[in-house]
Amino acid sequence: IYIYIQILKRISREQFEVVAMRMQLLSSQEAELLARNSYKSRYSTIDGGSVCVPTDSDLKRQKAHLLSGEVAVLCLRRENAVECLLKVIIRLLWYPRR
Repeated sequence: IYIYIQILKRISREQFEVVAMRMQLLSSQEAELLARNSYKSRYSTIDGGSVCVPTDSDLKRQKAHLLSGEVAVLCLRRENAVECLLKVIIRLLWYPRR
């Protein structure tokens, strides 16, 4: 839960506007898609483009986590929002204490 609080704090500090927010239960297919895509985005830029292929157990664990309860779905607005949000999340995942 710590990382989620940190992401929300950073979103606020980076001057994103929260246009909408809702809590939602994911379907099994949505959770699988998010789990697979999170590995692609997290590892695709580590060493210039190589992709880390997650094991089945990694995906199952992450999917189970996503299905364990509601998730927060945010609609954010800001200039260069996607690029800036990716930078915020990557900094938090790789350098959580900074």
